[in-house]
Parts: sequence; C-alpha cells; structure tokens
Amino acid sequence: MEKKYIAHINEELKTEQTVKEHSENVAILAEEYAVERFKKIAYVTGLLHDCGKYQESFQKRISGSDIRVEHSTCGAIIVKDMSENKSRYPLGILSRMMEYCIAGHHSGIPDGGTTNDYETDPTLTGRLKREFEDFSRYKEELEIPELDEKDFLQFLLSDCDNSEEKVLDKIAFLTRYLFSCLVDADS
Repeated sequence: MEKKYIAHINEELKTEQTVKEHSENVAILAEEYAVERFKKIAYVTGLLHDCGKYQESFQKRISGSDIRVEHSTCGAIIVKDMSENKSRYPLGILSRMMEYCIAGHHSGIPDGGTTNDYETDPTLTGRLKREFEDFSRYKEELEIPELDEKDFLQFLLSDCDNSEEKVLDKIAFLTRYLFSCLVDADS
C-alpha cells in the first residue's frame, strides 16, 4: 500500500487531507483569486507552497510527535532550483517572487537578505541555504504546469515607461499581490 502524506487532520470531523489534495485545492483557490494575467502563476505558487509537508519529520509531527518542522521553505527551494537549472524561470524575476511568497506563507514575506547570510538567518537568502529532509515525493504527486516567463516579463514591463523605479515598484506590488492570493487560498 502506498504511503499517504497528510497535510491536515480535522480532529472534530475525524478527517484527513493529503498534501496532494491540500496543494491542489490551494492552487485552485489562488488561481481563482488572481487577475487573469496572474492566474497560472498563482496556481503554481499554491501548488508548491506546502511541499515541505512531504518530509518524514512533518508526517511524524502531524501524527502527534511534539516536534517543530519547517516546511514552507521547501517549495521556495523547488522554485529556486528550477530557476538555477534553467529548466524553468531562467530570468529569475518570476521565481524570486514565488520564492518570497512560498517561504513566507506562514510568517510574512521575509527580508531578502544578502549572499553573506547564514542558514540560521531568517532572511529568504538564509532560509534557502538550509538543509531539509527529502521532500521529493512532490514530483510523483503534483503536476506542475509550465509558466511563460517571457509573457510575464512583457506584462511586468508594460506601462513602466522604461523606468527602473516603476519596474521595481511593480515587482514589489505584484509580489505582495501574489502573497495575498496564496495566503487567502491557504486559509
């Protein structure tokens, strides 16, 4: 029998929700909350947000062990790896936005930090350096659609009049917007 990875247990109703079910439900809701040009991005962000729940320690925690398990950074690591491997998001802007949102979906959008940060630092850069248990089961359970990063870049640069300040403001706004879609969907 194949192992079931649990994301949530409702003690009152005596029901369980698998990581796959939860991730797909959050992805669908995040997509519904987003404007048209952002729907697929919100979907993928929702799909990856809880991949850290595939760790064995998280499964022990959900089964009653009194342990603390960080899970939110794992999805951000997946996105970062896709960007660094150039398999997806080679430009890095879209991946960085998704990393901030996924890593902070329980604690708030983290400070970016610097390349000098240690894995113990709470910054996004520090958190992305942390080691985690194997959570690769997501590859077998979740189908991650492609995103058109060039289309996103075109959308990002539209109406910014070649102004770096306007582009940066738009990135900041869209990151907070994506974060809102994710957190609302996750709740």
